[in-house]
Amino acid sequence: MMKMLATDNNSPVIQLPLSKLDLRLKRLRSASKPGIEEMKLSFENYGQITPVIVVAEGPVYILVDGFKRYMAAELLKMNGLSTMVLDCDRAIGKAHMYLLNKSSDFNFIEECLLVLELVEKEGFNQVEVASILGKHKSWVNRRLQIIRSLSEQVIEDIKLGLLPGGSAASLARLPCETQADFDRLIQSYNLKPQECNRLIDLWCKADDVNTKEFLMKLPKKALEIYRVAGKGGVDVDSDSQYEKLPRRTRIWFTLLESLGRVARSLGKHSQKWLNVSDEKIHGDFCKKLEEVEDDCQQAFSEARKALSGSGSPISANVKVNENVNVSVSEKKIGMDESAII
Repeated sequence: MMKMLATDNNSPVIQLPLSKLDLRLKRLRSASKPGIEEMKLSFENYGQITPVIVVAEGPVYILVDGFKRYMAAELLKMNGLSTMVLDCDRAIGKAHMYLLNKSSDFNFIEECLLVLELVEKEGFNQVEVASILGKHKSWVNRRLQIIRSLSEQVIEDIKLGLLPGGSAASLARLPCETQADFDRLIQSYNLKPQECNRLIDLWCKADDVNTKEFLMKLPKKALEIYRVAGKGGVDVDSDSQYEKLPRRTRIWFTLLESLGRVARSLGKHSQKWLNVSDEKIHGDFCKKLEEVEDDCQQAFSEARKALSGSGSPISANVKVNENVNVSVSEKKIGMDESAII
């Protein structure tokens, strides 16, 4: 039976110089600069409030909790820290890294790293890890699969806060060589976790190279097209002049704006992208163009009727260009915006 002890009043508290604290487990935690600065300020104002936690391995004291406190103390050139010594071995001490912080700041990538450490370095099986951490085996298994699928660079960038932690599971779906491309893309476009997850999901489901290239080259545009299609919800305009309108009305206006952007893009790129010599394909394109034009005209007609009946004083002055041609299927052209939806 493994010995499992939580910190309590019986654990001895001693004063240890910083040089006596072993930082080998620091690689399992993420300490941001703002977090360290906040801890430094707390030390300056109140001193050390809670002790750091260590496990003793012979004459060595391995730090398992209190890495921000250690780094803040180092910045302040403090001589030492108040330290609580756990009565357990190193392996169980690693588990305490999670047990002492699970309700506060132990993030997903840290959970993954700890599970991997307990399985591969300490020799526990997944059932034992689940028991130690108070979790179900599926919780352990999922984190183990994800961390084993991520490249070292992606893991490091998530730890440093360069990538959103919520993107880890989605990035793990990608081949390692593609993860590096998405790593750069996410940082370049400052994508949020939900945007990362959606973009990667679209990339994984894309069945042709051109669509995948489009997603990588124009991620924001790809995500906008997906939203406009109504899959996953359309972004509601947050401008103060619309905030009192019903949600569906704001969504309608967002769709109209997006339609205009797509129409302008189609007009701008048609001359460059359309190069069709095959007579049958040319006929198919013309037919599709006429169909979409009819759809647009019908939509504009319905929109006018709705506005005319809304009682709005501006409804009589609303004009929508019936001659706008929207969204010829770019999948057949070779730059597929429609395929991602």
